[in-house]
Amino acid sequence: MRFFFHHLYHSLAWSYDLVAWSVSLGKWDTWVASVLPFVTGPYVLELGHGPGHLQVLLRKRGYCAIGLDESAQMGRLARRTLRRSEPADMVCLVRGLAGAIPLPGQAVDTVVATFPSEYIGQMDTLAEIHRTLKPDGRLVVLISSQFTGNGLLPRLARLLFQVTGQSPAPEGLLPLVENRLQATGFRGQFHQVAAGPDSHVLIVVAQKTLAG
Repeated sequence: MRFFFHHLYHSLAWSYDLVAWSVSLGKWDTWVASVLPFVTGPYVLELGHGPGHLQVLLRKRGYCAIGLDESAQMGRLARRTLRRSEPADMVCLVRGLAGAIPLPGQAVDTVVATFPSEYIGQMDTLAEIHRTLKPDGRLVVLISSQFTGNGLLPRLARLLFQVTGQSPAPEGLLPLVENRLQATGFRGQFHQVAAGPDSHVLIVVAQKTLAG
């Protein structure tokens, strides 16, 4: 699966939206948008911005949004997405790694990531997020999604998401995440949020503490 996701984010990035729409039965954008009520501003950094859809939503809500992604292909896709609604000189996307965020300390109010890979739980990433956040800042991560309907398509989608590791959160993951958050200076809470009548998402909201 790592091989597949690597190519999906790079050489096959052009197919990302189609794959996401297919495996989510068209709910991918709804799931991604579920993080918005937890975002505070005005300055928001998105890790792993992908094709840029959350960047568009953040900007429509008046946030000053910055996107960071390691994939050059995703960067090109996101720029095209944003330029449909934003002047080119207003697009703020950066290519880089979450373990070495190219921003000064205490620069943003919220760091957000949706369906990130395992990098989000690495200690160097969490330390960098802590450094980049303002004293009262927060980290918001959409960890996983799960269909709750009993129809054939939702059952098939649940099976596919279990294969890809996206849904539900693997057993033992949440205590591990909580321990790592505490170790790097965060106080985390987990929220299960309804996303339409037949699915819900799991979101972690971690408040920065003074120590880290």
